[in-house]
Amino acid sequence: MILSNVVNVKISNNQIKYYKEKGYDIIGGNEIKEIKVSDLPPNSGQKIRVECDFCGTQKLLSLNRYMINTKNKTLMYACCQKCMQDKVKNTCLEKYEYFDSKYEVSRDKLQLWEVDSAIFFDLEVAKKKLAKKIHKILEG
Repeated sequence: MILSNVVNVKISNNQIKYYKEKGYDIIGGNEIKEIKVSDLPPNSGQKIRVECDFCGTQKLLSLNRYMINTKNKTLMYACCQKCMQDKVKNTCLEKYEYFDSKYEVSRDKLQLWEVDSAIFFDLEVAKKKLAKKIHKILEG
C-alpha cells in the first residue's frame, strides 16, 4: 500500500505540459513542486514510501517498481521473497481455488540443490518433460 501522499518533484521541461494539465501552476523547467502521488505518471522513478501488504514492512520504492509489483495496483504489494510466496499462494487460490504446497520453494532448498557445481534435479520432472516430448512426436 502506498503511504506517501505527496512528493517533491523537480519538473523538467518535457514534464511542464503534463503537470499543467493536472492543474499545477508551473512557471518553468527545473522548478521543484510538491506533487500528489496520484498525479505522478505510472512510469515515474520518484521514490515513494510503501508498506508490504503481508508483513507490514515499510520501505522507499520507485513508483514504477511498485506499479510493476502490483500490476498497476490490481494485486497486493509484497516486499520480499517470503511475502512473494504468500502472494503467489493467494493469487492461485483466488484464480484457481487451488494451491499445491509442493510448489513452495525456499532459498535454503535452492542452495541445497547446487552442491560443488553439480546441479541435482528431480527425476519426476525429467520424466514428465520426456513424456511430453514423446507425446508431441507421436501426435505430430
